[in-house]
Amino acid sequence: MLAWLGHIHFATAQRAAALPDSTDFYKFFLSAQRVNNGQSMYWLVPPRAHPGDPCHPSSTAADRQHLDTQVPSGLLLGGDDPCLGPNLNPPIFTALTLPLTHLPYEQAWWAWSAASIAAGILGVVLLVCALATDTRQRTVGCLAGCAALFLCYPTLANASLGQVGTLLLPPLVLAWRALRRRDELWGGVWLGLVAGFKPFLLILLPALWVQQRRRACMAAAATVAGMGLLGWALFGSDMHRHYLLVAADVTWSGTNWNASWAGVIERILSGQADSVLPQGSALARAWASGLSLLTVALVCWRLRQARHSPREDADALMALGLPASLLASPLGWSYYFPMLALPWILLWRHSAQMPTPRPWRMGLLLPLTLSAPTIAIQASPRPETPSVWWGVDSIYFYALVCLLGLGIALLQMKPERRNEQGAP
Repeated sequence: MLAWLGHIHFATAQRAAALPDSTDFYKFFLSAQRVNNGQSMYWLVPPRAHPGDPCHPSSTAADRQHLDTQVPSGLLLGGDDPCLGPNLNPPIFTALTLPLTHLPYEQAWWAWSAASIAAGILGVVLLVCALATDTRQRTVGCLAGCAALFLCYPTLANASLGQVGTLLLPPLVLAWRALRRRDELWGGVWLGLVAGFKPFLLILLPALWVQQRRRACMAAAATVAGMGLLGWALFGSDMHRHYLLVAADVTWSGTNWNASWAGVIERILSGQADSVLPQGSALARAWASGLSLLTVALVCWRLRQARHSPREDADALMALGLPASLLASPLGWSYYFPMLALPWILLWRHSAQMPTPRPWRMGLLLPLTLSAPTIAIQASPRPETPSVWWGVDSIYFYALVCLLGLGIALLQMKPERRNEQGAP
């Protein structure tokens, strides 16, 4: 299985290397090159919400060459693909890709891809070794865990785009391991490190606070602040201002790979054939914000009610906090799903302590099954019938809701027995 999956991922990476502008890594690389050239690492996409706009999916290549917009020239990409989506990572993220600009693009791509695959394997190994008790369990667990991780389509999509879903897994596992050992300082530092690169994970900080892990929360907040200051020192305040402009200009949150509340609300309101609401409307953002706040409040309330030992608190934090962070994020892309290997395994292991574990484990197979099939990303906006935007376009949203709901229900149940020495 691993050999076959390795061949699939290698062939996918080869195709992506031949089509740079089809990947997100190309945007990261382009941002770093723009910094080297004294330009802003960010650019704004010209209007695309309505038919006739230069960057609407229905526009032709000739239409895109006549960009009569109000976008400042310094924030206009231009070139052969003026409608290329921008890099949406904070400025400090570019510090990771700047060294790669000294390599030809293809070599930089393969270096990034190798690091991504290695991070996925490392995350599984760190997780299994923390839970398994003997060499045989660890060997079987690592092989099976790697096969399951790389079999799911979001991991393959992460590899084909050059995204960071698998890169997030090791620091999250290290944070979880530190919190389980009552090492509040390093647990907070690891969480702050990953949240500094991906701000949607800042949701984990109030979750730490309600668990009364104040030292870990403060360490995480200090790490995030330090990374922000480092980004300001390296790139200046203009880059942060441009980052906020780009983040506020996102109009493609209704894309079917967006598994968050924002994604499903956009598909409901603007994905209908007779809808007059454009992507990113104030109504959609208000509904998405309200539902996201309710999700965070529910998780924080549940974590506060379920406080036990530091080990159980760390398990609950990751089991509920990670799916909730994707649901509440404006852009909870499915290629971040590799990091959900951590909550999934924790819930699978916790289900063994239930009086009747089989129904729980059958339920836990559902989010895994929903996220496994190949689902191509679709352009946004694109009016469709309800059977589409309630159906296959929202399948990743259903997987997230299912995982979070099962986590809340499982942690609500009183275990029949404690089995800290059991196999994962």
